[in-house]
Amino acid sequence: MSLEDFCLRVPYPVLLPVTEAPRSADPEVLALEFSASATRKLLVDRSALRAMAQAESSRAPVGLRKTQTAFPTMITVGRTANNDIHLEDPSVSRFHAFFEVKQGVVELGDAGSSEGTRVAGQRLEPKGALVVVAPGTTVAFGNSEFILLSPDMYWHRLNPRK
Repeated sequence: MSLEDFCLRVPYPVLLPVTEAPRSADPEVLALEFSASATRKLLVDRSALRAMAQAESSRAPVGLRKTQTAFPTMITVGRTANNDIHLEDPSVSRFHAFFEVKQGVVELGDAGSSEGTRVAGQRLEPKGALVVVAPGTTVAFGNSEFILLSPDMYWHRLNPRK
């Protein structure tokens, strides 16, 4: 598919997850019995398992577009399914943040989240002013981190040799 065709099919910015190894500051260790004789045990870092499950569920790119009927001027981000961008991450608030896209300019605001919203590593003021997010910038909602890509940047990521 050509760049022009791709941009017609995906005319909105895309949030591409930034994946890294799970971080575990305070590991909770759980012994799991896995043999019939119950003589062998496997130590599992429970917080690392949670982080891996979260990463696995949020590896897919997310289109920055309206999918719900509530708040028609905002693209909402949160842990509950009634958000336009639904993130299954316990560090994400039920209604965490929101985007506004006006004439191709993407702005982001924090909705008063407990774990914070960051743009290029800088935490946004809860319920403060919206911040312009340029393509190529990282954004984070709690522990979930993404890079904002324009449609053409996303196409080039998918087609690196072109």
